Amino acid sequence: MFSFTKKQEIFDISGIKIGGQPGIYSTVLFGGLFFKGEPNFENAEKHLKNMLDLSKKTGNPAIPDFFIKKEEFIEDIVSFIEKNVPKKHPFSVDIIEPSLKIKILRL
Repeated sequence: MFSFTKKQEIFDISGIKIGGQPGIYSTVLFGGLFFKGEPNFENAEKHLKNMLDLSKKTGNPAIPDFFIKKEEFIEDIVSFIEKNVPKKHPFSVDIIEPSLKIKILRL
């Protein structure tokens, strides 16, 4: 098995461990949502539920990754996250535009 010679850091994010030597912890799935066009919340809810269910069944940790590419989508996507991501479950917000990053951090 491959291993790094340099000491590897391990981060615990709400019970999901990321990092360390290969094979010690499960690979974490970052499942992306809202990459094409306008957000489709019905579709996203279905995919999010499926991802979290599969994570429970397989023991492979999963973190939803929400892509926000337009300012007008910020409030709706944040509301979706609040309603649909279980409390204390980590999630990621993926934003390319620097000005949008600042706006989302201020929420």
